[in-house]
Amino acid sequence: MAKAIADKLQAKLTGQEERVIAARPTDNPDAYDAYLRGLAYTLKTGDSPANHLGAQRYLKEAVRLDPKFALSWALLSYVDALGYLTLTLQPTVALREEVRQAAETALTL
Repeated sequence: MAKAIADKLQAKLTGQEERVIAARPTDNPDAYDAYLRGLAYTLKTGDSPANHLGAQRYLKEAVRLDPKFALSWALLSYVDALGYLTLTLQPTVALREEVRQAAETALTL
């Protein structure tokens, strides 16, 4: 889709930009669906526990389905960290460790 938009705008993409656009974050459609559902929760207005828990649930499902899905690991780390800082999730040592592990996994991938 991004390529079609760039073509319509007659934008000149570099080879690197074309590779980035063409790259798929995962080959597992169920993992991608779970990621998108988790992302949708992060985009909802209101910093509520329900939104954080919904996002967290779907993102954990995404990384369970595809443990090499770096984008899901990164968003999971963000959601958990934000929930920890805003107290919409229980700010436990275990949650803080989950944040660190998810971030490290995303960076490693």
